[in-house]
Amino acid sequence: MPSKRKPPRKRRVDWPSASGRDIVKALQKCGYELTKVAGSHHFLEYPDRDEFDAIQVPVHGSEELPYFRVKDIWKQAHEISGLSAEEFLKALK
Repeated sequence: MPSKRKPPRKRRVDWPSASGRDIVKALQKCGYELTKVAGSHHFLEYPDRDEFDAIQVPVHGSEELPYFRVKDIWKQAHEISGLSAEEFLKALK
């Protein structure tokens, strides 16, 4: 009897893992401003937005964040400023 399992879905965008420092630099290239550093967490805001729209990026030395965390940070930026995945990934490289 044939298996009824579906093949695994391919990710539409190949999200890389990246360090928190690299993500902060990429967001700054895309127009975000570093507004606060609390411990190892950096907070970035898009100009002319509310404080509640800050993106929090964990920066733990050179430790890489997994691809799903990078994608989560991009989703926040996309909701705030409409940043496309292509723009973010280009700035990240």
